[in-house]
Amino acid sequence: MNGLFGKVFVAVLLFACILSAQTPGVKVDSTTADAQNYYNNATNQIYVDPETKKVYLGYTWCDMPDWTGFTARINNITDNVITDMPTTAEYGYGLPDIRKSSDGSLLVAASSGAQGWFYWDGWANGVTLFKESGVGTAKYDSLNWFDENPAGGPNTNLTSWLQVDDNGVIHWLAYDGWGYIFLYKKSVDNGATFSPAVAIGGSYAGLTSIDINFLGGDYPYGAALASDGKGNVAIVISDQGGDIYLVDSFDQGETWSEEATNVTDYGFGLVDGFGSDEVPRPDRFLDAAYDKNGELHIVWEASYFMDDLQAGERHPWAGYGSDAPYLKDFKPVINHWSESTGITTVAESRYPKTDLDDVYRLMSGRSRGCIISSPTMAYDATADVFYVGYTQYGEENGKLVDPENDPYEESVARFLSYGELYLTSSSDHGATWSAPLNLTNTPEFDERNFILNDQVLDGKLHAFYIGDEQPGYEFYAYLPSMVSGVYYYEIDAAMTGVAEKTAGMADNYVLQPAYPNPFNPTTNIKYNLKKSGRVTLKVFNVMGEDVASLVNGVQSAGVHRVQFDAEDLNSGVYFYQLTAGDYSETRRMVLLK
Repeated sequence: MNGLFGKVFVAVLLFACILSAQTPGVKVDSTTADAQNYYNNATNQIYVDPETKKVYLGYTWCDMPDWTGFTARINNITDNVITDMPTTAEYGYGLPDIRKSSDGSLLVAASSGAQGWFYWDGWANGVTLFKESGVGTAKYDSLNWFDENPAGGPNTNLTSWLQVDDNGVIHWLAYDGWGYIFLYKKSVDNGATFSPAVAIGGSYAGLTSIDINFLGGDYPYGAALASDGKGNVAIVISDQGGDIYLVDSFDQGETWSEEATNVTDYGFGLVDGFGSDEVPRPDRFLDAAYDKNGELHIVWEASYFMDDLQAGERHPWAGYGSDAPYLKDFKPVINHWSESTGITTVAESRYPKTDLDDVYRLMSGRSRGCIISSPTMAYDATADVFYVGYTQYGEENGKLVDPENDPYEESVARFLSYGELYLTSSSDHGATWSAPLNLTNTPEFDERNFILNDQVLDGKLHAFYIGDEQPGYEFYAYLPSMVSGVYYYEIDAAMTGVAEKTAGMADNYVLQPAYPNPFNPTTNIKYNLKKSGRVTLKVFNVMGEDVASLVNGVQSAGVHRVQFDAEDLNSGVYFYQLTAGDYSETRRMVLLK
């Protein structure tokens, strides 16, 4: 064994020295607007055409350091064609949501005006639906202005969601940030005409209305729109008191349930001290999708109320009014719900690792933000596997902002964390979830706005994200404007190791490459056993010394996966060796901290 390591020691050490962790996506554009989706992370900012396999990215684009002159940019990265939406408002258009109509042309729903929260002086002032003037022309005409708003008027819609089902029905949802309602309408003629609006969250004369008795009299905030192409349509809403509500239709949006279903139903139970045995309450970001059997699945980020003040004021955000915004024993989670599984935990935050003080209120770049955030779903209908991607923040890697720019005006140097992109999956309809994988492993590079294409196509996950060398969104004055990268990321579903039941291996002994590799601090080791028997899986350093025994016992034939946590090890090259009967194989991996 020592001989093996001696022969490769010099070459591998050199390899480790020159290797540096870099974000894995392909940079396709730059923008100064890195705050892409303040109200909802689950817009279709990436669309991969299932027929042509062309990849379209839609994002808020701006090249001005003072965040004026926004536009919604559609980037066909397959053909290298970039189109900016027609600008009729002072600050352009933003937050685009892309779909394809039944005649083959692209549809783009976009917020117009000042892009929601991240340009404080103007807010957004409406949402517009654009349609490509002809298939493949990349020229867009305004199709509809969402003007039916009984609450705040057409100029107070902040964002919108878009779906087109298998029958060509266009489903369109808008959020009124001042009137605190959601508005839905549909088109059955490719957008030539739309149905009257349906108001969700309030009761209005003359409109179909679904009033929701939000907990504590709070208001709706996050939302997701889903359709399955078979007549089922779902609108999922989170409120600021911490529950998830479902409003659904079974006839393509023609009629709706008379009242919303509270799928979490946590009730009014207030928190006693620091969280007590209270459940983590939903935060603002969520996503929803149907499986091939027509069952709805919902995922959302959730955090604990950390003190009595938060509980009394019904704020879902960790850290509100608290001197200890994040506690190690009350880690936030990503949760899942379906009717058959109830609520299950998709992933628990890796952080915080210690109790944190008020300096960390801005850890994620959002004030009081959930530090395991922005879940996004993709579904593989062929394999019947759900994938969930999300962003993880933590206290180990980040920067302190200048106290003079403290947004709370308390002259405190607040901590901002670099975001990392994670992925997990379920092959049993959300009942259980695989160990999350860190896709990026870039402790000094910030990745966020992670959005998966909602379909897995040809075994590939397709993703969009924004990345740069500065942690935190730049819609506060505490950060200088900088140029951020717009990234496209294609992920081989089989290489992730998160869907063992469908990944498939030869009927033989196989030890696969660790994933991710390089890693920090965890990686996943996947292997196949031809037959049952005693198995050992050990990790060695470059000196041939044992540093971990991952498996030592009898295992059955088939695919197995083990997660290796190198939290207590130093950066460097390590080897892992699988031994089963007469079979033995060794591979290497690199730990970069």
